[in-house]
Amino acid sequence: MEELKGMSNMIFLAFMALSWAGILQRLGLTERVFGIADGNIDGYRYSIIQKGNKLYILLPDYSPREKCREVAEKILKILSPEAEIKVVDIGYVSTYCNYCLESTSCPYRCHRCGGWYCQDHRLPEEHNCPGSGEAKAAVREVVKKRGRKKEKKEVIAVEVPCG
Repeated sequence: MEELKGMSNMIFLAFMALSWAGILQRLGLTERVFGIADGNIDGYRYSIIQKGNKLYILLPDYSPREKCREVAEKILKILSPEAEIKVVDIGYVSTYCNYCLESTSCPYRCHRCGGWYCQDHRLPEEHNCPGSGEAKAAVREVVKKRGRKKEKKEVIAVEVPCG
């Protein structure tokens, strides 16, 4: 996927009376904890947070704003094909904790998943960090390389009799 400039990192709000299990199933999401899950649609990474009948769609890395709106509408259309979709953006993802949705004036950006988090959820283990596949692969590669350096190779010399 092409890197996009001028990131909009938008958060959208929808009101839906769907069960969490239904949302997970229809969108094929990876659940972090109950009510928070991550997905990918058309190459766009997003997170869904459900609080009561409110459904928040976080699109942390994409622009322009119109494209974010299109992706949010597509997600909602999958969830409720028969409904008339009206998307409301409530601001920038980076002004809310992407875990608890509390407004935060000094957010922390996670180096593994790229999300924005409040003081309480800034550490990867505090927001059940999904990490990125690329980040996880890079960490695995570093661990493998470190492991190889520690391995001692045994060299066995065999004397072969002449004639």
